[in-house]
Amino acid sequence: MEIYGVYVRNMVRLQEEVEKQGMYAAAAGSGEELMIDRTETVYYQPPWLPFAVPGIKITCRGRVRAWTGRSAERTEAENLRGHNKLVYVTEYESVYHTTSRCSHLSLSIRQVAFSGVGSQRNNGGGRYQPCEKCIGKGGISEFVYITDQGECYHNSLECSGLKRRVRLEELSSLEGLDCCSRCQQLEREGGK
Repeated sequence: MEIYGVYVRNMVRLQEEVEKQGMYAAAAGSGEELMIDRTETVYYQPPWLPFAVPGIKITCRGRVRAWTGRSAERTEAENLRGHNKLVYVTEYESVYHTTSRCSHLSLSIRQVAFSGVGSQRNNGGGRYQPCEKCIGKGGISEFVYITDQGECYHNSLECSGLKRRVRLEELSSLEGLDCCSRCQQLEREGGK
């Protein structure tokens, strides 16, 4: 879970950098279509292991067409309506997300002693309840997992309540889905 978050954060950062470069690169290019392509390798070290393991190599790629004022595949009118805007969707598709920094997608998972979970509070001030998915299926471990925005504590990092399968989709293909309330809040605060 955490390794996927590292990948997504680095991928989004790299893509944003490449898009900025693409705006300026068209002026330097010839008449042909200019592509900007960058790859970056980051290393991830799992923090929860009690022993040292070699870092995991993650390669991220950002690739864009240099901005020329023309759309490569769509008309200018479609672009103005946001038809090619990419958004994040989870496997359950209840809402779409405009940023990978949304706390629904990028969970901040902490390990706490089960004996102290009763004194822990989430960001909303609420107490954590046992997860119906993983706590209900077996005994309680000495340590449990919580998130800052969550309402449940979990026995395992493998619990589906702590995992997110996220994919990028074009906003125009997601008719009927609303934007996530936390993403809307981030946009209002200018955190996008």
